[in-house]
Amino acid sequence: MVNEKAKQTYCVIGAGTAGLCAARHALQVGGLVTVFEMGKQLGGTWVFNEEIGKNEYGIDVHSSMYKGLKTNLPKEIMGYPDFPIPEQESSYIPAEDMLHFFQQFAESFGILEHIRFSHYVVRVKPTIDEEGWEVIVRDCPNDRLLTYTFDYVLICNGHYHTPNLPKYPGMNVFRGKQMHSHDYRSNEPFEGETVLVIGAGPSGMDMAYEISKKAVRVTLSHHLQDKPHTVFPDNVTLKPDVVRLTETAVQYADGTSQDFSVICYSTGYKYTFPFLSVDCGITVEDNYVQPLYKHCINIRYPTMAFIGLPFYVCAAQMMDLQARFCLKFFSGGKALPSREDMSADTMAEMEERWKRGLKKRQAHMMGPVEDRYYDDLAQTADIEPIKPVIKKLHKISAMRFAEDLVNFRSDKFRIHPMANTTYCIIGAGPSGLCTAKHALTFDPNATVKVFEQSQQIGGLWAYTEKTGKDLNGLDITCMYANLRTNLIKQGMGFPDYPIDEQASTFVTINDVIKQLEGYVDKFQLKNCIHFQQQVVRVVRNFETNQWDVLVKELATNRYTMHQFDFVLVCNGHYSSPIVPSFPGRNVFRGRQLHSKDYRLGENYRDERVLVIGGGHSGMDIAPDIAVYADKIVLSHRCKVPVHSGDRVVQKPEVLRLTPTGAEFVDGTEEDFDAIIYCTGYRYSTPFLSVDCGVSLHDNAIVPLYYHCININQPSMAFIGLPFNACLMHMMDLQARFCMTFFSGQKPFPSKQAMLDAWQKDQDERKMRGLTGKLTHMLAGDLQQRYYDDVARIAGIESLKPVLAKMHADCIKSKNEDVNFRDFEYHVIDDENFHKVKIQP
Repeated sequence: MVNEKAKQTYCVIGAGTAGLCAARHALQVGGLVTVFEMGKQLGGTWVFNEEIGKNEYGIDVHSSMYKGLKTNLPKEIMGYPDFPIPEQESSYIPAEDMLHFFQQFAESFGILEHIRFSHYVVRVKPTIDEEGWEVIVRDCPNDRLLTYTFDYVLICNGHYHTPNLPKYPGMNVFRGKQMHSHDYRSNEPFEGETVLVIGAGPSGMDMAYEISKKAVRVTLSHHLQDKPHTVFPDNVTLKPDVVRLTETAVQYADGTSQDFSVICYSTGYKYTFPFLSVDCGITVEDNYVQPLYKHCINIRYPTMAFIGLPFYVCAAQMMDLQARFCLKFFSGGKALPSREDMSADTMAEMEERWKRGLKKRQAHMMGPVEDRYYDDLAQTADIEPIKPVIKKLHKISAMRFAEDLVNFRSDKFRIHPMANTTYCIIGAGPSGLCTAKHALTFDPNATVKVFEQSQQIGGLWAYTEKTGKDLNGLDITCMYANLRTNLIKQGMGFPDYPIDEQASTFVTINDVIKQLEGYVDKFQLKNCIHFQQQVVRVVRNFETNQWDVLVKELATNRYTMHQFDFVLVCNGHYSSPIVPSFPGRNVFRGRQLHSKDYRLGENYRDERVLVIGGGHSGMDIAPDIAVYADKIVLSHRCKVPVHSGDRVVQKPEVLRLTPTGAEFVDGTEEDFDAIIYCTGYRYSTPFLSVDCGVSLHDNAIVPLYYHCININQPSMAFIGLPFNACLMHMMDLQARFCMTFFSGQKPFPSKQAMLDAWQKDQDERKMRGLTGKLTHMLAGDLQQRYYDDVARIAGIESLKPVLAKMHADCIKSKNEDVNFRDFEYHVIDDENFHKVKIQP
């Protein structure tokens, strides 16, 4: 039988977020726990109370909660590590849901019976022998003082209850209403008012937005170096610091002034512990509580701890971590360092903070160093850390709050656990589909997810009459109506799923889509593909050695954080147009568009059209329009004329645009009704974080091992970057190459070996003039050599030489004859083909 008197006794001050988890963990280590809560119910700052000022017992009203408040962090990170908030549709939930959650938590861990409600802590001081704590408490309903002794004290009284009011000249003469956000309860009293909100922290921005729904105008005064990125309602303006108040107005640091009827000070709160006696060893100056070990344990009396002081953190998760940290030492699970060592550790951290320019009031601010703090607590006490996905989601949600104050609470997040090896494939075009197929073939037990932001497979081959952006603000495909491929069908199919032999050599977009749909059916890929799922962010998680992938479900505006072992980027490179900057573009009165938005030649009937660019799309589009246009001019910088047909007039580069046309570098000038820019595309991977290990400049993604595997983070690959290639065959080869390593069938070369191979390739390309936007071009003999090298290194089958030969002949014919599609190609064997002209 356990001797109850031998058990350690714990005093927990406050039954809010911090106090409840502190009580739970103190109980879990076998302690005798008493929680003193000054209010009538648990929940701390989450308890809504319409009263302001003093309560019925003459004590300051604790809560700062206002009517209708919803959380400004998603519920997915506001629960405790092993006791999450129950699932519901919304991520941002009302305060009453938070209270219900805390009630469930307290009931689940038997905490309620240990809480003394309406008990106000009056004094905490060391016992005479300094071996414990004397705690004097006011039993408010019975108006009596009670004295207790405890072995340990955990201070969990929060820091959103004592307003911090600035001191401006003229505050005593301003005739309007002045209030602190602590006393804000509803926006209804602000109907028709002119309101100044001072302070652009989370509460200031929230209040400004809420009040703007009722007020005539709202001004948000702040001293941020960079103004908030969010878009405010039209009746909200931003101003710099207030200098002074007058009877009816305020004057700002920029010399301007405005009249107001109400001033709301959203200027934060003071950290205050009025119940602590001076001999507790704690001082508080400008919200700097010291001396504390790891921002929680009282160094002078290390049987006292503060839970929840750090801010700009993932609050509930951090409080739980701090509680477990303290209880690991208090329970004897681990010995505390000496006071000298704790002091030295704290001094070193604070010196680092001061060097970063932080002030005393920021002594407990985490923000950019929050992950480091969490990990330090976990490693020091040998306890379970905060899950990486929680930390990532906190950063993502904080970013969304800063970017879109009006709409961020509509975001919906979900965290999904995964098993087995996991593959994230971005894009369901040809490269994404064959990559999914080979991921499942090489690793049958794998979990493969293909995220496709559109509503169908095919990538750039998915034709739509629409142009520009879709309803979700995403780029629409660049395919035009009458397109026939400019590459032979033998290179357009996959090795194990070729295009129908009966089809013509140069197939239509419908043929390609039909082939891709058949490929999906044959290899049972449908269940892997998740449509209308936009990959927003890909970040390397160095703690889990995985990839954190944030995905937005476009139909519901819900965000979900996934974790994957491997990421394969298959988003293509024909979606971000390059438009040159000619002088006069802003004065030309006709139509201007990029070839991405070209759809039908007949849309230009009887018009004078200028096509700029002599590449594949320019050579294709100019003849297509020539059938209908009054005149078609193709402007390019090729040294010799390109073969674009008799009806296409060729001109050199454009010098400038005029209101009615264009002037060329040869001094000539012509009028046009429309200008089409066939000037190529930028490789774009906006979802990749800077820590992914690659850089993108001038269409070169580096450093990549054989143009696909990320050398710095070799669990990421890019499929389909090289051009001037047998398109889908090459993608299939790259997918097999990557999966050989990703599946473990073959070990990765060393990083240095991969870097050496990459540098050798770069050096040769530099000698050939294949740098910048030509970095991934498989020119001349490089094409077949690339196929053979990739196959040899991975021990897989290469592409038949006949494919590269036919491809080269096709490109040569295209450059020489606008009617190059009037020929059929037929494979004779692995090395040879024959080509015949189609009879009319």
